[in-house]
Amino acid sequence: MSTVPLLHSLLLVLALRAQQLSALPRAFTNNYHQTSYYCLELSRGPERDNLKQYRSSAQSPELYVLAHDQLKLRTPLILPNSRPLSFQQLQSVLAVEAPSVTLVHDSMAHVDKLASSSATGIPPMIHMAMKDKNMFLPHAALSIISWAKQNPGHAILLFDDADIEAYIQKYQPSFWPTASNLSTAVEKADAWRYVILCKHGGIYTDTDTLCLHGVHSWESVPGLMQRPPMQDSSSSSSESSSSSSSSGATSRSPSMYVGIENVFQSQKQAQQHTYVKQIQMLQWTLAAAPRHELLCGMPERIKSKRDLENKGLVQYSGFDNAVLQRTGPGIWTDAIEEYLKARKLSVHDVVGGRRIGDIAFLHQPAMGCNWVHYSPVNHETLVYHMFNNSWKVDWRIDSIAVQKLHKRLAWQAKVDAMVSFGYWLLILCGSALVLLWACVPAFRVPATKWLLSRVVGGKERAA
Repeated sequence: MSTVPLLHSLLLVLALRAQQLSALPRAFTNNYHQTSYYCLELSRGPERDNLKQYRSSAQSPELYVLAHDQLKLRTPLILPNSRPLSFQQLQSVLAVEAPSVTLVHDSMAHVDKLASSSATGIPPMIHMAMKDKNMFLPHAALSIISWAKQNPGHAILLFDDADIEAYIQKYQPSFWPTASNLSTAVEKADAWRYVILCKHGGIYTDTDTLCLHGVHSWESVPGLMQRPPMQDSSSSSSESSSSSSSSGATSRSPSMYVGIENVFQSQKQAQQHTYVKQIQMLQWTLAAAPRHELLCGMPERIKSKRDLENKGLVQYSGFDNAVLQRTGPGIWTDAIEEYLKARKLSVHDVVGGRRIGDIAFLHQPAMGCNWVHYSPVNHETLVYHMFNNSWKVDWRIDSIAVQKLHKRLAWQAKVDAMVSFGYWLLILCGSALVLLWACVPAFRVPATKWLLSRVVGGKERAA
C-alpha cells in the first residue's frame, strides 16, 4: 500500500477535526462566553497565581470565611458546622451588622403595609422562603446577613410553607386550585415567588445566595459599566404600549432585573450539566416592581402547563427535570423567550447585558458565577449562589454518573487538544519539507529517488 494516499487521508481527517474544534468557540465568542469559562477568567485577576479553587457548596468552610471577610462582618464567624441560629439570635446579629434592616417574622400581617410605604419602583422588601422561620441553618443565616448588610433600609420578610399557601389563597385565589395540586413544596415556592412579586414587588432570593452588591447599585457597579452599557431597545410604539402598568419611561430605573444562569453550546450539553435550557434564565434571585406583566402572566402559564401534563401531552425525564420545567427556570425562560420574541429579539440578544423596555437583563457574571469562581477583586458579580440543592433527588442519585461524565469530557478535551496539536505539527513538517524540496537541491535529488522507488515498488507488488 502506498504511503502517500495514507498520509493524505490522515491529513484530511485531522484537518476536518481541527476545523470542527475551531468553529465551536467562534460561534459563541462573537457575543458572549460560556458562563463557567468567563466566570473562571474573572476569578483569576491579579491574584491568579495564588488563587484557590473553592468548593461551590453550602458545606464549604472556605466559602463562609470568604463571605465573612468580603462583607466585613463584626459578629463571630459562622461556619457550616455552627449551631443553627434562632430568630432572636439572628435579630441580634442584624442589630449589629445592619441596624436599619427589619427582620419580619409574621410576614402575612405586614406585607401590605410595607408595600404601601414604597412610592415607586422596586419596593425595599426582600422575600425569602424557608421550612422553619424560628431556626436558621448556617447557610441561611449567612444569606440573610449578606442581604441585610448590602441593602440598608430594607425589610426581610420570612415565609414558611403555611405562609406561602395562605398568601396564594389570599392574593391569587383563582390560581390556588392549580397551586394546591403542585406535588412538592418546592414547586409551590416557585409559583409563589411569581405571585408575590406580581402583587407586592420587591426582591425574591433563595436562602443559599450571598449578596455582594445592594440592589440600589445594580445599575452602576464598576464592573458592569466597563462593559457595553445596557441599551433600551423599546423605540417602537408597540414596545412602549406593551409595558406593564408599573413601567415608567425608559429613562427611569428598570422595573425588573433578570439574571442569566448559564449558556451552553447546545441543548444536549445543557442537559448533560442538569440544565433544561441552552440559555437559561435564573429565578433564584429576582427583583421587580409590582404588577409587571411578565411575572403576572406566570400563574396562567403554570396552569396551562399542568393542563397539558394532565392530558399526557408533556412528559419529563425525571423528578428534577419536572420541577425545573413545570415551575422553575425552564418555564421562566420560556416566558422570557416569548416576551423577547414579541419584540423581535431572542435570548441571544440579551446575554451580554441589555435594557429591553423596563427590564434590565444582567450579563452572565452578575449572577451566573458561583463561589467556586470567587475572587476579592471581581466586582462584576452581584449575587453568588451556594447551590445547596437541598430539594433535588436525581442530582444526588446521578452524582456518580455526573462525575464519570466530567471525567469523560475532560479526557475528550485532552484528545481533541492532541489532535489539534498533531494536525498543526504535520502542517509544519510538511511545509518544512516543501521548503527543503524547493530550496535545497542536495535534498531534492535523493528525496525524488526515494519517492520513485516507493511508487515503483508499490506497483510491482500490486502486479
